[in-house]
Amino acid sequence: MTIQQTASRVTYIGDGSQTVFTVDFKFFIDENLKVYFDNILQAGTAYTIQNSGGETGSSVTFNTAPADVVVIAIERALEY
Repeated sequence: MTIQQTASRVTYIGDGSQTVFTVDFKFFIDENLKVYFDNILQAGTAYTIQNSGGETGSSVTFNTAPADVVVIAIERALEY
């Protein structure tokens, strides 16, 4: 039996101007995503999520562009 593994985390480096970051894995509701700046969980009011509900082509849009060299991590966090 083969078990398929799907990526559930993506990381980016902030540049001070980009506000939209692609999420290339599926998730069902906005609460399934956790967003971190330099390993610090961000409040859900700092960004909006487009195309949840298992859609492809999802993204996270920040109200303010993350600063230069900030590590942005977006991960799927499903409850068991």
